[in-house]
Formats: sequence, C-alpha cells, structure tokens
Amino acid sequence: MDDPIRHPLAYARLLRGWSQNDLVARLHRAAAMRPEGLRSGTDKAAVSKWENGRKTPNIESQLLIADAFDVPISDLERYPWPH
Repeated sequence: MDDPIRHPLAYARLLRGWSQNDLVARLHRAAAMRPEGLRSGTDKAAVSKWENGRKTPNIESQLLIADAFDVPISDLERYPWPH
C-alpha cells in the first residue's frame, strides 16, 4: 500500500518529480538570482524537517520556496505556510 503524502511541500515536490536534493538546488539558484545575491543555507535535512512538520521555514526561505515553484509572492499572504 502506498504511503500517503502528508505535507503540501512534499506533494508539490513529488508532482514535479523533484527529490529533496532537487528542491535544495532550486532554492540555492533562487537565492543567487535575487538582487541581493543571497545564499541559501538550506540542505536536505532542513527540507525533511519542513516536510515532517518539525520546523517551519523562515520568511526568507518561504520566499525562496515560492520562487522555486514559480508561485507569485502575493499568494504567500493568501495561503500561509504550509499551503
């Protein structure tokens, strides 16, 4: 029997065929593309914690997640984490 996906981030990631490492790479690229030239300290362990509800990403990480998934920033206010 298939294990149900319990977290919206994991669901969105799997719909795109991305591994946790793929998401990490996309977050690093999204950070580098910002005008400030940010660096993302996100790693696979952080993504796992987010997807298991053990940790909530800070707002900067949420913005990078939105960038990685091509979600408009305005949707972050309408649909707070983790949706």
